Amino acid sequence: MYFSDVTPIDLMNVIRCTKTKEQGTDRISIMLIHKILDIAAPTIAHIFNCSLIASTFLSLWKQAFVHPKSQVSHSSKRLPAFKAKSKPFERMVHKQLTD
Repeated sequence: MYFSDVTPIDLMNVIRCTKTKEQGTDRISIMLIHKILDIAAPTIAHIFNCSLIASTFLSLWKQAFVHPKSQVSHSSKRLPAFKAKSKPFERMVHKQLTD
């Protein structure tokens, strides 16, 4: 399968629609990325494109913090807080697969 290039404009649109306060292991939140998006979009798009060309998903983006679900529910389930950068990447790939 061939993926088309992720453009900085497409990336900016996807990231701006991502509403999460989660931070990954690198402590970079989507809110911080929003603040520097105009400058960082070409670089992030390049990283996404390299990942698509190599058919790899960066291992750093697979890491997550695992937090207890809730003290109130007394549940032993844990919810992972995935990296803010993996969500836009997954949305971009999903969009290309479904279009």
